[in-house]
Amino acid sequence: MRPRSLSNASLLMLAVVGGAAIWALSPRLIGFAEPWDSDSMYYLLALAVLGSLLGALARGYGSLLVIAFGVLLGQVLHVLSFGQIGALWMLGLVLLVAYLPPVLLAAAVSLAIRRRGWRRPKDGPAG
Repeated sequence: MRPRSLSNASLLMLAVVGGAAIWALSPRLIGFAEPWDSDSMYYLLALAVLGSLLGALARGYGSLLVIAFGVLLGQVLHVLSFGQIGALWMLGLVLLVAYLPPVLLAAAVSLAIRRRGWRRPKDGPAG
């Protein structure tokens, strides 16, 4: 039985919602409006968890760009909707892009594991 996967449109919607949720939950979980302001690993872990969940639902490696774009778009939309846009907005956009590798790496690893599958040996342990 093949694992189920989502269309790129569905992945995009989930990535946008997930990216916005990371920022929406940040003040409640870590006490900072901008998740990268915290000394905790919240932001990196949240990005990696979101990436791995989305990667497990992706159809192929071409979906990784959809995931990255969706997470970025969700974060930007949340900041534009609820954040204070200041003089450093361009730096903030650069930081959002710079924090995409954890999403991409986690999604790629998760997708590779799902596509390969967890194969159990047919016989017992050798020896």
